[in-house]
Amino acid sequence: MGPATINLGGTPYQIKPLTIAQLEVILPLIRSMDLMSASGLDAAITVISTATSRGTPALSRTQLVEIEGVTVQELQIAVEAVIALTGLEAPKKPQAVSESETAIPEAA
Repeated sequence: MGPATINLGGTPYQIKPLTIAQLEVILPLIRSMDLMSASGLDAAITVISTATSRGTPALSRTQLVEIEGVTVQELQIAVEAVIALTGLEAPKKPQAVSESETAIPEAA
């Protein structure tokens, strides 16, 4: 898979294809990530920082956390881009189930 670009605070950052060393850091974090918790946010920052380290080497973790205007949605999209580069699928968001899909079919 080729490089990807993520946007944080309105600025694009490049992510090159991941190395095995980057995968060693990223994969364990992805499994338990919940952006709405402090530990999940920290994991997302580590995932993004690790993934951008080759494509945007000037962006340190310290600089990453100081980017102004970053939204949770941007973080989620960035993490999903990294997940795609790992070869794993991004977690699917549950879809609303319509009433007709939950109805019990009548016996024939």
